[in-house]
Amino acid sequence: IGEYSAYTVQSIKLGENDLGTDIANLNLSSIASNTQLHGEQDIIVTLDKGNMGTALTVPVTIVTKIITTADEFMVLMPKTASEETFGYYELGKDLGGADYIVGANGRSIGRNLSAVSAELGFRGTIDGRGYTFTFSFAVTNIDTGTSDQYGVFGFMGTGATVKDITIVCDNIRTDTGTHFLGQNVQGANFTNVTIVFNKVYSRYAAALMAPSITNSTFTNVDIVIRNMEMKWEVTPIVFAGAVNSYDGVSAFSGNVFTDTVVHLFTG
Repeated sequence: IGEYSAYTVQSIKLGENDLGTDIANLNLSSIASNTQLHGEQDIIVTLDKGNMGTALTVPVTIVTKIITTADEFMVLMPKTASEETFGYYELGKDLGGADYIVGANGRSIGRNLSAVSAELGFRGTIDGRGYTFTFSFAVTNIDTGTSDQYGVFGFMGTGATVKDITIVCDNIRTDTGTHFLGQNVQGANFTNVTIVFNKVYSRYAAALMAPSITNSTFTNVDIVIRNMEMKWEVTPIVFAGAVNSYDGVSAFSGNVFTDTVVHLFTG
């Protein structure tokens, strides 16, 4: 605590949580399992020296887990419409590869997750720290060639944040409902994110990102779509299917885009 080293620490708190008085050995037992408190927070250190007291605000980032494998990334995401997941997760390295298949061997996100509350779903933070997650979607319908429909995040609720990451989908085949991000995105935030599709095949004008995206922000987001092939002469819907709605709410409304660009290459 630098210039305050002569002071006595009276308390160290995160909100109402008492972290003890030892600045070098914080007692984190009250917040370790409460993942809603993880992420960027302020710790208040109360100091005293004689009749002089002061309080220092110390910004910290509480990391729930450092993700080092693609499987660890996938198991974070809720599998049912009644779940919610909080926490702050950092990538510790590049994950996956073109041969890592999302939608196979339990990696698929659960079904029927579209009409859910914004208070449910993944509501934590994925901090990519500049790393890349690469994968391909499994083909789940051998007749139509449709990929897994339930995406990387399944469904995202209020406060969900994805930042400082590149996500590369090496191969995706869309039909009437293949959705890269997931089934439903409500109140999420994407910042400094690059999403690359190396090969896209679509039979119809299916929503590529999600069937429903509402009240979300996209800041400095680049979406690169290479080698896109459409079976029919239709306009691809990159973000959300505007013809759909859930609980009477438009499938694509209330979103804010800043420095967000879609780069589309056919052939």
